[in-house]
Amino acid sequence: MYSDSFARYFDPDNARYSLATDSPDYYLKLRGPDSENEICSNGVYLRHYHLMISMNPISQPIESEQYVILFNGEIYNNNTSFVDGANIVPALHESPEYFTNLLDGEFAIIVYDKINNILQLATDPFGSKPLFFGINKFGVVAASYSSAISSLGLKPKRVAANTIITISLADLAILKISHPHRWLITPAASSLDDWCIAFENSMRKRIDSTEQIPYFGLSGGYDSGVISCFLSKQIESKSLPVLVLNEIEQGVQIQRASKFKDMIILNWSALSEEEAIRYAETKIEHLRCIEYSNGSGYYSDKPMIKDSGFKKLIAVASAGDSKGRKVFLDGMGGDEIYSDYGWNGRPLGIHSNFGGRFPDDILSIVPSNPYDKSARWASFYNSTMSTYLAKSEHVIGSFGHESRYPLLDKSLVKCFLNLPAAIKNSKYKAPLDYYLSLHNWPVLRGVKHGF
Repeated sequence: MYSDSFARYFDPDNARYSLATDSPDYYLKLRGPDSENEICSNGVYLRHYHLMISMNPISQPIESEQYVILFNGEIYNNNTSFVDGANIVPALHESPEYFTNLLDGEFAIIVYDKINNILQLATDPFGSKPLFFGINKFGVVAASYSSAISSLGLKPKRVAANTIITISLADLAILKISHPHRWLITPAASSLDDWCIAFENSMRKRIDSTEQIPYFGLSGGYDSGVISCFLSKQIESKSLPVLVLNEIEQGVQIQRASKFKDMIILNWSALSEEEAIRYAETKIEHLRCIEYSNGSGYYSDKPMIKDSGFKKLIAVASAGDSKGRKVFLDGMGGDEIYSDYGWNGRPLGIHSNFGGRFPDDILSIVPSNPYDKSARWASFYNSTMSTYLAKSEHVIGSFGHESRYPLLDKSLVKCFLNLPAAIKNSKYKAPLDYYLSLHNWPVLRGVKHGF
């Protein structure tokens, strides 16, 4: 199930806003083009835009005796029902304040609790799916894109990663902000073989839950390397690699792509920035400046549209679209989690926070919550993590496709955090390197380029 969510409530005695204002759902409809549905409950309107990719989708909004729910993304641990989203209501009944801990997937969720007259806005551990809200004395609006909120005259705020915001509809006030997921280190350390098993489980979740055959960008590096390696070994793999050839990597790119039945080859020099800008002007919500971080703190850089990967991602999504593909497997997190854009204390990019040398006490550098900007590992939740997730969601979503992030699977990340520091620091992106070596999959070592 992929969808986009739009919920609004205005005090009926003081309502001053109307949905006629500047098409607040224009960009939302692009992300969920197949159908739409709306429920009004006690003056709370919840609207859903649906992209049909799940084998057993559930109708949204989901309504029970107590809750009305919208969710965007994919939830994989649906027990025996195999119906996407079917376990959200049971999770709410079991743990209403920390229900996202019981869910496994990429999601943003809006919950209207009819009994307690509250709205809950929730994200997954890395905030992979966008969610924004605006609130004032007249009402509250929540949606997948900030434009749906600003067009109604409210100031949008992003719901950060690993967060549940609880809002009283009676008082139009925030009651609580919590961060449910805790990254804990277990007494028994993980091994590289454990990581490989967890990675393959992550991949299976993301391809077995849809009848759609995925596409992915294929470079010569590690992140797309492990994804392509796994996919190539599936029986009659029809996954579609999209190559943006560059002179340094093209030998490895072609070698990898030859293992697939089909491929699309694009030439970096032939990609037009002007065409990308024209597409973005009508299809992609305006993105503000990128927020990056380094060892010295946070800073803003160029607008997203000026990022070199922006036009590349548009070209890759367009290629996937030409073949009717709707599920994009994204290697996001490969740099942020598994290398910090560096190795052995040496930064390999300007966004490195600690040179990729992981300490023995790994939790000493993990932010205590996504608002903690004093922690050394800034890109664990923010910086390039939130920036590049936003890029993927805005670009891929504009085509009516879904992005999935196998390297950000919470069980997989936990397994990495539990690796001894000596193993983490043994090689650049050590667990990915080990997986590629284990399967004799070609990789261009020592080069940071990206697809």
